[in-house]
Amino acid sequence: MTQKSSFSLDFGDKVDLYFSLLSDENFDFKTKNILVELEKQNNSILINITCENLLDVKIANSAIIRSLEIIEKTLKI
Repeated sequence: MTQKSSFSLDFGDKVDLYFSLLSDENFDFKTKNILVELEKQNNSILINITCENLLDVKIANSAIIRSLEIIEKTLKI
């Protein structure tokens, strides 16, 4: 059974920077069939996740959150 999850994050005037950095991330889940798609919409980024089960949704969400945490820490330096 296919699971889909979508959410939007508002980055305001930094949307281009965040979109560029997130697009460069390699969301390759080697043995998992997880697809992460990013779409820029005005001041936000729409994130679509398609996978096979709920555990894979959790894995994808965790990877996205980790990437965002690293981006935020890098930008603060």
